[in-house]
Amino acid sequence: MRIGDSTEPQCLIVEPKLKNYAEESERSDVVNGQRSLDLIITYKTTRSCVDDKPISKKPLILWSKKQKRSFNTIKTGLRIAKKVKKPVRFLTLTTSDVQYHAENNNERKMYESFRKLDQRIKRMNVVKMVQQGYLLRKDIRHFYPSRNLVKTFDFEYFKVTTNEGNGVIHCLYRGEYLPYTYIVDNWQDIHNSWDVNIKLIHNHDKDLGKTACYVVSQYVSHQNSSYVRSSQSWNWVCRGYRSVWDGFISDCHTRFYYNPVRKRFYHVHSEVDLISLWDDYIYSKVRYRYEPRQVMLS
Repeated sequence: MRIGDSTEPQCLIVEPKLKNYAEESERSDVVNGQRSLDLIITYKTTRSCVDDKPISKKPLILWSKKQKRSFNTIKTGLRIAKKVKKPVRFLTLTTSDVQYHAENNNERKMYESFRKLDQRIKRMNVVKMVQQGYLLRKDIRHFYPSRNLVKTFDFEYFKVTTNEGNGVIHCLYRGEYLPYTYIVDNWQDIHNSWDVNIKLIHNHDKDLGKTACYVVSQYVSHQNSSYVRSSQSWNWVCRGYRSVWDGFISDCHTRFYYNPVRKRFYHVHSEVDLISLWDDYIYSKVRYRYEPRQVMLS
């Protein structure tokens, strides 16, 4: 062995293949371009121009004018109930097979039955509840604290009639506590049906919004669904509610600057809180029904 020779195997040095950065860049541009296109298609547009929140994966649902009007009516009535500290309950009234196949059943029967139930509730008071056996005397102060026992009940409602099943009424009502047995007995007597459900709605802002969205999304949808019609009592908000709302919007166009792109009102470079203004405006028109009046004695 000569000096300088080595028995170690020689390593084969392979030069790395140079990447074609032009092709990689072109491929990256195509991928990024496709991602950008997908992002634009699936992006949930909002009124705000800058939004750092992550993009929601929920699909964007567009409401019709009918749904928007119903949402505004429901939400305003719920806010009034919260302001005057009146409980709101969700009442469901159904139609039995016996009533559906009866000879006197027709399209107007559901509305007539609900009108009779509304009249019966508004003629009822705590004393009559006790006399008819729907309420125990020991439970009076629990369910009706500091209430005049002979004063008739309030029953202001927003109802949606659907054709699911044999015909169902979903009703949000603002008023006093009504025993379940009282509603079942009267609805069976009027409409020959007994399947009734009633639930109390909490008066948190989050719960009010969820309730309004639930009613509109589930029952006040497009013509292809089971929706038939919706209506409300005069004092659910106020009499002539639509004209009052239109007058309020017209007044806002006079007082503030309206941005047609963002669809918002501005005053001195700051956005106007239209919801708070509407709550104060509508409450000023209905507050006389709930606040105590001062009587001058002569």
